[in-house]
Parts: sequence; C-alpha cells; structure tokens
Amino acid sequence: MRMKWRFTLTWSAVLSVLMSCNNEPGSLGLGNSVFDNDYGVVVVDTMKVVASTVLLDSIPTSGTGSMLIGGYSDPVLGVLNAAGNIQFDKGETWEPPDNAVFDSLVLVLQYNGYHYGDTSVALTFNVHRITQPFKTYELPQFWVDERQYSALYKASSFYNSSAIRHDVSLLGAKTVRPRPNGSDSLSIRLDDNLGKEWIKLAKEQSVAITEADKFTEYFKGIAISTTSPSEAVVGFTPVDTKIRLYYREYSVEELVQKFHEFPVGTSQPYFTKVSANRHGTILESLTSENEELSSSKTRENVFIQAGTGVVAKVTFPHIRKMLDLEDLLLVNSAKLILVPIEDSYDGKFPLPQDLTLFETNKTNLPLKQLFTDFNVTEEQRASITIDPEFDETSGYVFTITEYMQELLSTEGNQEQGLLIMPPADEIGKVVERTHLNAGESPNYRVKLKIWYTRKR
Repeated sequence: MRMKWRFTLTWSAVLSVLMSCNNEPGSLGLGNSVFDNDYGVVVVDTMKVVASTVLLDSIPTSGTGSMLIGGYSDPVLGVLNAAGNIQFDKGETWEPPDNAVFDSLVLVLQYNGYHYGDTSVALTFNVHRITQPFKTYELPQFWVDERQYSALYKASSFYNSSAIRHDVSLLGAKTVRPRPNGSDSLSIRLDDNLGKEWIKLAKEQSVAITEADKFTEYFKGIAISTTSPSEAVVGFTPVDTKIRLYYREYSVEELVQKFHEFPVGTSQPYFTKVSANRHGTILESLTSENEELSSSKTRENVFIQAGTGVVAKVTFPHIRKMLDLEDLLLVNSAKLILVPIEDSYDGKFPLPQDLTLFETNKTNLPLKQLFTDFNVTEEQRASITIDPEFDETSGYVFTITEYMQELLSTEGNQEQGLLIMPPADEIGKVVERTHLNAGESPNYRVKLKIWYTRKR
C-alpha cells in the first residue's frame, strides 16, 4: 500500500511536466530542471509479455460498405474463404409490353479497390440463389450467466459466422482475372430461365414483381463465392450492385434494346461470410470451443487475421514486480512494440496498415477500446512504419503509458490484457494477416519497453 500511494502521488505531481515534453522518454526534462542530479531515467525491455492467439466469437460484416469475395491459403492460418450474400429490390415501376422479348439477365458487381492476394490468377465466381430470408437475431438484454458482450457487437447485424441457405445449383458463373483497381465492373450472366420468368411476371403485373416485400419473399437474394482454392480476395461495393434484365420491345416497328434494374441500394441487407479451414496447421485446435492458444503451443508465434476473428492477446502478469524497486518514482513512458516476422509478408500479402488495442480479461472478448494516453476520444492506433535507412519494415509501436500506470496501481490484475487487432471499423471488411514472434527472438517479437524515473 505504501508503494502504491507513493507511486500515485509522485505521478500526479509531475504529470503536467511530462505532458508538455515531446522528447524521448529518456530525456523528458526530469533532470536538473525538476529533480537536480539526484534522479535519472532507466529503460527496461526485459519485462515478460505473455502472448496467445485468440479466436473472437463473431465479427460484424454487414453495413461495412464492402462485400468480400474470394479466398487465399496461408501455410500457418490455413485456407480462408469469403462469400458475399446480398438481397435485391424490385426497382422502379416496370410494365413491359406484351411484345417484349427477353434478352439476358446479368449480375453487375462494382469493384471498390480492395484486394488481397494474387489478382493475376483467374478467379471463378459462382452465383447461387438464396433460399432463406435474411434475418438478424438481436442479443438478449442480459446473458443468463452475466457474461459481458463484445464491444464489436452491433444490433441488427450479420457476422462473418452468419449462415444462410442457398441452392446447390448454379444461377451463374464466370472465370475472370479481377481488376480491382480498374473502373470496369464485373458482369456475370445469370440463368435465362429466371430472366424469362421475371419478364413474364412483369407483363402480368404480379405482386411478386411489383411490390417490394413480395419481391423479397419471392427472390430472397444471391450468394457469391469463388471456386476453392482461390488466390485472392476482392472487394465490391454493395450499394452499386445490381441485377440488370435486358429485353427488346418494338418501337415504330423496330426492336429497341431496353433494360430494367433490380438494385441493392442502401436499404437491402448484405454481409460477407468468412470461413477458415485450419486442418493440418498449428492452429487446428483454435475453435469456438477452444478460443485461445498460448504461444507455447504455436512455436512461440501469435497471429492476427482480419475477417476470421483471429487476434493476438498480450498480458503483463509480472508488471507489479516493478513496485519492488525501491528507487522507482514513476513510469515516464511505456511502449508495446510489434515487429512482424520478416518472411511472413510480401507484395501480394502485405501487412495491415493499422492495428489497434482493446482491453480484455479472461473472457477474451474485446471489452473496451483502449484510447491514447490521457485522452478519452482518440483510439489507440499504430501504423506500420518503415526503416528509412534500410527500407525495411520496422513494425507497430503503441504508447500505453496510462494503461501501464493503471496496472501498476491495481492489485489482482493478472487477468487483464490487451487484444491486438485491426481497427473495429475495418476488421469486418479486410482479410490481412500478421505473424508475430512471442519468444526470445532478438529481432521479431512482441516487446514491452518501459522508461521510469528513479532516485540515483
């Protein structure tokens, strides 16, 4: 108790000084200007960080503005597959004349610029008709066992694990080399029989084609996937997706080409189902029933993979041993440093641009976003940095001084930890992965670095 009181009091006394300094933690102006020469700054980078790989229960993938289709293989993480599921609207009022002749039915997908993997290899896109209504399930107000909710949960959402039934038979298919950075869209011709059925219903002015709710009952939507194994995941913009029915009708005794669009717009639901086959990998036992694997069981490595919900967890069970240091006055700065394993990424499979931190405990749920030091609105976010001298990746660096201060001041904190993961607004619409070393590797590992002031 004495040490805790001394620590808190000292920190409060010099907080204003520290907040005004922009120098390295080892030269924060705490020398002659504050404590004369009786005090110095010491750096510690040997504090053990306990790391593991965690599988989050569900990641929201609806309402993200993006829909992912494709897949890729990773020697450690296994095979990832992403399938888009989307519902359509009846479109504008439409009454083709009796002499209208069906031409074709085409699904139009608009690239959004996102891709991950080798897009130089052709992908086969398969379209299936969904047979089950889109239905979200609201979370109960309270869990029976009083468990906490994940901070990622959203009301009326679909998740990466959401399942929806569809016909086994193909509604359409196309093999193409995707051009995610181009202005072209991807067009896939659908079954003529469906198009002929739709134009017949339109001529009859059936409620199945004229009323929005009846149309979604009759045509529940489509699921789009690629033939596995695939070499890339490609992103599309859901609100720009449409089904276009081309037909011809006579005008002044000439056949004129026309079309009717069945849009998605902003009111129709969509989501990406992301699945992973980890059979035969060191993460094979990472399942919903066993959602955490210690780095000791994964060759001292931990992993992050957006989309599938694989994240890294770190705890600091020995941090309060610093209170045994009789000369400790305060922690000036604490940094969590992540250096990805060098050969685990390349131009086709780059590292995520940003990572973030969520507070967690023994539940392994992302309970609360960790904010930047002494700030209640700005989230912790570390961007990948590049070593300018050797043009090599340097890694991600989080400054977590305030968090470490709280751990030092709290007894029984061994279950408290941090989840390292993509930002909450990105985790459901990207599939980047990161390999980190949690062992004693001098170059590529998860490391905690602490600068503290002591009395000489």
